Amino acid sequence: MSGTIVIRLTAEAHKRYYRALRTETSITRSFLEHNPRKSRRTELGDRSRERIRKSTLSLISKVGYGGPSISAIAKRSGLPASSLYWHFGSKQALLAAVAEDGAARWLALIPSWEDIDGQPLERLDKMLRAIAREFERQPEIIRLILMLYMERGKPDVVALGIIQRLRRSALAKFRPAIETLLDVAGVPKDKHTADELCDFALSFVNGCFVDHQINPNRAPFLARFQQLRTALLAIAKEWHRVPLSFKAFLRR
Repeated sequence: MSGTIVIRLTAEAHKRYYRALRTETSITRSFLEHNPRKSRRTELGDRSRERIRKSTLSLISKVGYGGPSISAIAKRSGLPASSLYWHFGSKQALLAAVAEDGAARWLALIPSWEDIDGQPLERLDKMLRAIAREFERQPEIIRLILMLYMERGKPDVVALGIIQRLRRSALAKFRPAIETLLDVAGVPKDKHTADELCDFALSFVNGCFVDHQINPNRAPFLARFQQLRTALLAIAKEWHRVPLSFKAFLRR
């Protein structure tokens, strides 16, 4: 009897063991599917692509969006020209990838209004300080975006689409701050008023960067952004005094 019992327990133990093993294998497989481990070849490919993108961005900041040649990019990155074609297919695809990446990074420089705490004007101060700090830290990204804005000659269709999407996204990030500012100023939040102030804020930010690049010693970068806060509040308070005829002109 005791032998029979021992055998039965051993069989049960085996069943539990194999069930646990199957469960563990399933969990491991699921983890690997959602967290695939990159092979060394894939990691090297990722590093090469990043080197090419950084080298291209560095050259664009000096010679313009369409300026870098394949040979110049290859020389700067330390990789053969064939690597550029292997990873990106063409020079235009490479430039588009750099522009797309730059646009995403530029947009990330503007903090989300929901993530900022404090009273409305305090939140606006924090937002503008964060933008000023990041613009000073990453000037190459800002130069890339401004060059896309001001590209001469026949515009690159892909680059133009990227910059238009970026502008819409940037205005959308400013909008909650502007609408809160209108509340503080006691101004009705009609769409046109908010649109105009968002446009002004974005134009000021871009112009401020250009002015600082031309004359960095004239005024601290952060001080410029504090002026933007003052200007936005003043414009919001005075907007109702703007003649209707001029507002109609702005809507054209």
